Amino acid sequence: MTNHQRGFTLLEVMLAIAIFSVLSFLASMVFSQASEQHQRAQKLASDFHALQYTLLLLENDLMQYVPRKNRQTHQTFASGTDELLFSTQMRDTTTPFEAAFVLTTVHWYVLDGTLYRAVRYSPDGKEDKPARALLTNITRFASVLLAGEGNTASATVAITLERENRESVRRVFILPGWVPEKQQTGQRREDKK
Repeated sequence: MTNHQRGFTLLEVMLAIAIFSVLSFLASMVFSQASEQHQRAQKLASDFHALQYTLLLLENDLMQYVPRKNRQTHQTFASGTDELLFSTQMRDTTTPFEAAFVLTTVHWYVLDGTLYRAVRYSPDGKEDKPARALLTNITRFASVLLAGEGNTASATVAITLERENRESVRRVFILPGWVPEKQQTGQRREDKK
């Protein structure tokens, strides 16, 4: 009589369980790493999108810049430590198809490491509408207005954003050159004669 083995031995079953558990552990590690990488990529993508959106808003505000003295600051362009205030044109949402522009005051500022943009729809109003947070982890927001040279009426604005992770973004914007030149009224009268 021969003994035929029916089924698996305990050693074979234990070995199969050990192999499957190691493979399961490795698969869970790979999945965990992939999940972490995906979350990091999503965070970087949303951070990059917020930066692009902020720079686009800033560019739109500066491209519609109006050189008008603000009654609170008595300046056309007020820039200080971590803030920027100027008048600009925005589309009027109350008109059909937003066809008209209204004069507004835009206030960009950093508070507790967050860059905010506040809009006053009444140019000389004292209160901003609720500010909108745009970027976080900001350590420095600087702006410098450089006047045009010679007879050119256009000026440039250099904006520098520095973040906590040592990233720095610097953009130079050319302001619209439609600023009217000052003329003396006496010269105009002589020219008409």
